[in-house]
Amino acid sequence: MNSIKLFLLSFLRNIFSYILIILEVAALIVAENYMICVLHERAMLNAAYYPLLGENSAYVVDVGWMFGSDTFNESRENALKNITQSYKVYDTLSYEDRKIKIISVSDEVYKNLALPLSAGSYGDIESGAVGTVNTRMGKNSVTFNDGSSMSINVCGLLTNMTYLPGTTKISSSGTTVSDFYSVSVDAETNTILTSRSAIKGYEEKFIYDQGFIIEFTDGADEGIKALRKNKVMVTPAKEIIDNSNAALAADRNRFLPLIIAIGIVVIVGIICISVITFKENERRNGVLWICGYSRFGIIGVHSIGIALITIMSAVISLTAFGIMRSSGSELVTGITLSFENFITTIITCLTLTLFSALVPAIRSRKTSPVEYFRRTL
Repeated sequence: MNSIKLFLLSFLRNIFSYILIILEVAALIVAENYMICVLHERAMLNAAYYPLLGENSAYVVDVGWMFGSDTFNESRENALKNITQSYKVYDTLSYEDRKIKIISVSDEVYKNLALPLSAGSYGDIESGAVGTVNTRMGKNSVTFNDGSSMSINVCGLLTNMTYLPGTTKISSSGTTVSDFYSVSVDAETNTILTSRSAIKGYEEKFIYDQGFIIEFTDGADEGIKALRKNKVMVTPAKEIIDNSNAALAADRNRFLPLIIAIGIVVIVGIICISVITFKENERRNGVLWICGYSRFGIIGVHSIGIALITIMSAVISLTAFGIMRSSGSELVTGITLSFENFITTIITCLTLTLFSALVPAIRSRKTSPVEYFRRTL
């Protein structure tokens, strides 16, 4: 309590300098955490599809189905003809009416989905589903145009701003895993995301996306050659992985120089304010020493003040994140603070507190109470 009172006295004496340092530290924490969120967001999107994108896989865009020149069955048959080896297709189906939209992905994709949830869980592969924020938890009944109906068990709710799977990327080059998602979520439509097993027997009620991933049992080269003879665009999985890794590296490289620059400014600033306040409080430190405080205790009182600065900065940075989330901008669609953000913030605060104590610790190493008072006379 005494340390807090002493900090408040120093704060009021140097209020402008303290506010400036608090804002600088807050800017550093925001920049660090935003970078972590962006990197985590890409990793989150990659989680569901990376296991499918091996050496024997490729992403295929069904051009015949996309431009409506063939029916789906005809187009899919034409896209896959001439392939001699065994393969498996991972695709996305959707159904939509005025009240609800259902997106069904392959079981292998659904079990690895890592989109953040605001409540509940993904449930099991056979019957689980998650919905957007306005979707009702529990059993949801869907009635199709022909009068038939099915029930879907919504086990969890996605966060307010989220991504939804949708393999609609047209270009056959520059494709990344993030292209397998859409950020255009209709707030007025309850959207349910589920597995293929959960809609078993009702697949004919759904529409297929024009893009799909194909995995060959062995040797993708021959299969890709066969695909390219047909009316499709093909991107080998290795290219998608390389593009995704490059995008991840680009995100990291874009933020690091900014964080380093802000970090240098903040460290210099916090050392300066630490030295200034320590020097101004030399008489107080002499009194504390006479009253029984050790050198370590005096540095501790000083460091607690700096720690309070970093705590105030962390609160401001959290407020900034809340404002960013409530803005609805697509730039922060998947932004979610995680344990990594918490650890990074703690490490940043401890590091800055340590830096702030270095110079005072060195200055007071051979100082006696008499010397403290002599300097202030």
